[in-house]
Amino acid sequence: MPETAAGLALLAQATRAKVLPVMLAPVAVGGTLAWSHTGTFEWGWFVVTMIGAAAMHLGANVVNDYFDEDSGADEAARQDPASLATGTGLIASGVMSRGATMRLAAGLFAIGLASGVVLAAARGSLVLLLGAVGFVLAVTYVAPPVRYGYRGRGLGEIGIFMAFGYLPLVGSYYVQAGDITPDAAWASLVPGILTTLVLFHHHFLHWQADARAGKMTPVAVLGPDRSLVISLATIVVAYGILIGQSVAGLWPPGAAIAVVGAVPLAAAVARARKNPILPNYLQLLGATLGSSILTQVVLIVSLFARVGLR
Repeated sequence: MPETAAGLALLAQATRAKVLPVMLAPVAVGGTLAWSHTGTFEWGWFVVTMIGAAAMHLGANVVNDYFDEDSGADEAARQDPASLATGTGLIASGVMSRGATMRLAAGLFAIGLASGVVLAAARGSLVLLLGAVGFVLAVTYVAPPVRYGYRGRGLGEIGIFMAFGYLPLVGSYYVQAGDITPDAAWASLVPGILTTLVLFHHHFLHWQADARAGKMTPVAVLGPDRSLVISLATIVVAYGILIGQSVAGLWPPGAAIAVVGAVPLAAAVARARKNPILPNYLQLLGATLGSSILTQVVLIVSLFARVGLR
């Protein structure tokens, strides 16, 4: 039993499983939105969707660590006292070999593929196309020769918006409803923007090391002060869209309560602007993750209420 527990702990560390909610939340929103539209919900296929999305996300995390170690970005962060290395460091420490790391990623992607094949056979072939796009976005984010996450110009953020907003939400909706409606695509905006903001604020933890390693994230290019101005603008846009969508009827009126998530997020941005130090950037990342999940939970609960009141 101790060996099993140690193995599971290592697996959780290698895959960064603790960040799974950023993928599972939009899947849950998409499935619940479809339920509110159709009045039916297929729990079995929802579970398969969750498994496939989780496997793809964890596989992407492993690939990300592999190539960030390969490029020197993680090593640069470890050597910089002003940065926080966010990679697992398992390859550098010798706990996992490069081969074992890639086999783990391949195994996780295989689970994602198997889930996609099952869903495509049962619910529609578009699932495989959506999954394939997600796989390409995940791998080419850090893998040469593309490495679009290293190229700057917001390419990495566009990829994250698609991979953690549009694709999981619309894909989950499609599995339940058998179709993709304009409402499903419209609904992906807020989860996608907030999840992209999680990545954006993650860059603050090692922006100087990223710049030295040639990983030209927006924070590495613009610097933290201008990037935090973008953060505030993005928060206003995200929650402004949510209010507009609620007024338009996409979400039940009660969903607008989710704007309370903007308060701790804006406060964390203000602290980071006033005192741009690593602990404040860590608090900013935590606040962003919390606000993103809270907002999507409120959306899900409001949709449950809508169905229950019919």
